[in-house]
Amino acid sequence: MLILNPISHWEAFPAYLDLGANYNAKEDAARMVTQNSTDWRSYFLKGLTEEKQKSYAEALQSFQKASELDPKNSDLLVNQATIHFYQKEYESAMSLLVKAEEINPLEANLHNLRSMILFEKKNYEGALKAVEKAIT
Repeated sequence: MLILNPISHWEAFPAYLDLGANYNAKEDAARMVTQNSTDWRSYFLKGLTEEKQKSYAEALQSFQKASELDPKNSDLLVNQATIHFYQKEYESAMSLLVKAEEINPLEANLHNLRSMILFEKKNYEGALKAVEKAIT
């Protein structure tokens, strides 16, 4: 049986998805989680695969499990917030962004996502401020 290591697949996995190989990616990601169930990266890569395939409920569960394993990783909260954004669950997304900002206030992705949410809510001034914070 092929053992999939999240560390060695870390760099290659996004490219793997982008090459159209995502028909195998979900299966490979699930196997990676089975083989490396205590490594947050396994769940993160599984979540990215599910997100790419628009399996948002599954992606959210994967990102949540990754956060349980690495609770100080603000990126994992931003990924969860992104799933809520896709589903137009803006308040849930904003709540997660507040938590991410408590961990890492300089995380540009959280400010970028916040700007997108504020734009959708027609708060253009707030969106502009969030973009400015993302790029500074």
